[in-house]
Amino acid sequence: MIEIARVIARYPINHLVVINTYPLATTFVHGLPAIKPNNGIGGLGGAYLKPIALAHVVLFREYLPNVPIIAVGGVSKAGDVADFLKAGATAIQVGTAMQNHGIKILDELSAKF
Repeated sequence: MIEIARVIARYPINHLVVINTYPLATTFVHGLPAIKPNNGIGGLGGAYLKPIALAHVVLFREYLPNVPIIAVGGVSKAGDVADFLKAGATAIQVGTAMQNHGIKILDELSAKF
């Protein structure tokens, strides 16, 4: 990952979006691929992605200390937002939280952050 950060550092970027989905994942339900189409292969997202996304934020924060980081991946509740802020994110996308709780989650997050 440090090599990726070195390449990014060569360009005048104003932020970095980290990570959204992990590109290869699959799962089976009752013996059949649950992800369709693409032979059951899709991107891993949601709460399962959070540990991977957190690690990316920690490392990119270390390698690119002056670049704002928008964390994306696995934010289901307010505690997840707090975790990403501790990891070094500047802003956090809350797609999973909105999918699970609807727009009302924005009021909860606004009250805490």
